[in-house]
Amino acid sequence: MKSKASKGIAGIALSILLGFYTAGTHAADFCSDINHLIQAAPGNFSAIIVESGEGSKGRDITLKLEGSSECTVRLMIRSKSYGCTWTFRLGDPRAYARFDALGQALQRCIGDRSTLNQDQNVNHPDFYDSLMFLLDTAKVSVSVKDKSALESTFVFLFVEPRTKT
Repeated sequence: MKSKASKGIAGIALSILLGFYTAGTHAADFCSDINHLIQAAPGNFSAIIVESGEGSKGRDITLKLEGSSECTVRLMIRSKSYGCTWTFRLGDPRAYARFDALGQALQRCIGDRSTLNQDQNVNHPDFYDSLMFLLDTAKVSVSVKDKSALESTFVFLFVEPRTKT
């Protein structure tokens, strides 16, 4: 996985300092959360939707990944999608370190039962990198995007149901 965070000593140091989901309890919690989301995907995440809540960007949910700015379940064309966003100031090295840490954590949690693809289908951001893990019943993706017009760098994690074609 090659991103801005992996370039240079500063990115490596930040990844180590952040320690995001890399060892111990946090890694186990993250894997447990991701596996719960993968199991909930074929049922359109009904197990985590708060029936009384409709947030500004999607359905309110009971599962929010650690450190994220927002997590929602959104209605897609034929199904629902779970997504979390981490928001940073534009170019903040912590955003690229978060992307790298999430990618590494996903590889540890589901890498043995998934196919890893790098997705480059984007809408012209200033910088973009993405990893997609394909499983039998779900697709899990993590991406980092610089958006200079918004003066922000975003890290997104999505879990979507996957139907075999």
